[in-house]
Amino acid sequence: MEETGRAMDRSAGQSGKRSKTRIGAANTDRILDAALVEFARSGLRGTRIEQVAEAAGMSKTNLLYYFRTKDDLYKAALTRTLDIWLKPLRELDSAIGPTAALTAYIEQKLDYSRRFPEASRLFAMEIMQGAPHLKGVLAGDLADLVQRKTATINGWIAAGLMAPVEPQHLLFTIWATTQHYADFSEQIRTLSGKDLSDEAFFAQTKTALAEEVRELVKPLKRVLCWIVGHNWLSSRYNLLLGIGGNWQCERCGKAIPQSRLEVVPAAATCVACEQAGVNQAALRK
Repeated sequence: MEETGRAMDRSAGQSGKRSKTRIGAANTDRILDAALVEFARSGLRGTRIEQVAEAAGMSKTNLLYYFRTKDDLYKAALTRTLDIWLKPLRELDSAIGPTAALTAYIEQKLDYSRRFPEASRLFAMEIMQGAPHLKGVLAGDLADLVQRKTATINGWIAAGLMAPVEPQHLLFTIWATTQHYADFSEQIRTLSGKDLSDEAFFAQTKTALAEEVRELVKPLKRVLCWIVGHNWLSSRYNLLLGIGGNWQCERCGKAIPQSRLEVVPAAATCVACEQAGVNQAALRK
């Protein structure tokens, strides 16, 4: 009985800790949600802790239990904002090709501008002030991520899957275009009478921006087919671009896997036939 009682006490204690952890996490989210709105509206200097506490529905004393200073709260709100904002860029996947990957990226960025407009404004405000709280992150994590995604875009260009562009400027353009709808929402509403909260306008905007991405691919395909003047080139690039088509090995007649074509766009034989040719050449030597 005594052992059972101690076990029950331990279980109750662990349950209490889990409950407190859940409550703490929920309170932290409430505070950061409120802080995001207040900081985006008034900036760091113009926002008082009391404002954030009131917006979060708690006392100032309770808020300071989670964040000891206004600077700590501001940095936490910024860090969470950057994590949210960079999630779509981290998910930019080289395996699915440039058209699908960049279209999905733009759609996610635009969706974030619709759902988290305050986050975009707060980030823009911090950057325009010289990024005093984010310089380390920009020069570290963000720079590393952009370098990796630049390599991804360069890989697509090298494989002939999209027209040559400067990858960083492409990313800058996507950021500027999608975040404009959050940062300048009042201008958008004044000029168009709508904003991203309007479902039809949101869908129209996604379509328009996605079309810009597709235009990066089209010119390369048209120019290559015009220069060479062969139908087989058109069908091969159609296959690479996900439009359909057929690309067969010139030796065995079997279909060349798309995974090989993505690595070697001009491949005329499958891997097996290419290796057989290498082996025969070695034997002749």
